[in-house]
Amino acid sequence: MQGGGCFISVAFACLALASHSFVSANNNNNNNNNNNNDMGTIRTKDFCVKTNGSDGVFLKEGKYCKDPLIVTVNDFSGNGFNPSDGPTPATVDQIPGLNTLGISMIPADITASNGDGAPPHLHPNAGELLLMLSGNLLIGFITSHPNNTLYTKNLTAGDVFVVPKGCVHFTNNYGNVPARYLIIYSDEDPRRILFPSTLFGAKPSIPTSVLSRSFASIIPQRILQALIKYFTSQVN
Repeated sequence: MQGGGCFISVAFACLALASHSFVSANNNNNNNNNNNNDMGTIRTKDFCVKTNGSDGVFLKEGKYCKDPLIVTVNDFSGNGFNPSDGPTPATVDQIPGLNTLGISMIPADITASNGDGAPPHLHPNAGELLLMLSGNLLIGFITSHPNNTLYTKNLTAGDVFVVPKGCVHFTNNYGNVPARYLIIYSDEDPRRILFPSTLFGAKPSIPTSVLSRSFASIIPQRILQALIKYFTSQVN
């Protein structure tokens, strides 16, 4: 009986120690979870919804992410993207859920006036894939120096065209009906540099002496000054 009593006492002692360890570990886990919640370290590998940073909880690819606990379906959807209403971008600014996904789009509708289109421009951070929906469109891009090769194609409904990232490109409606198309970009926030407004519309203006070295042989200085004045007034 004494041996049995000793065994029972030891068993109770072990059980009590184990219970204490479990409770302590559980409390520590709860404290850690609470601390994680307080410090905003709730993470998910599925998405990184754009936020202004004040309510961001962690970084993904160098960007703040919205707390997954307050993300809603509206962060992944949008409406009103009708080509007939003019270019309406669907980028990370309109759909926060695009953040870090490297994709965006813009539906466009160029009027039937022959010659309308997108002026020469480039996207330093994105290539693009254009899908022609209806109408006719001339599109082209120019390779970098020193080749400066021009690639152009007349597009009709169902055609697609790829513009490499960073290449100067343009579009032109050469038909007598609206040209409707969809552009898909390889970045959620494609940047755009327009020519010649970038050169002549910079604020403050690029010194005329600098522009003269590039254009003096073909554009008189008074014309350069007029261009600067015009494009400066056009740039917001």
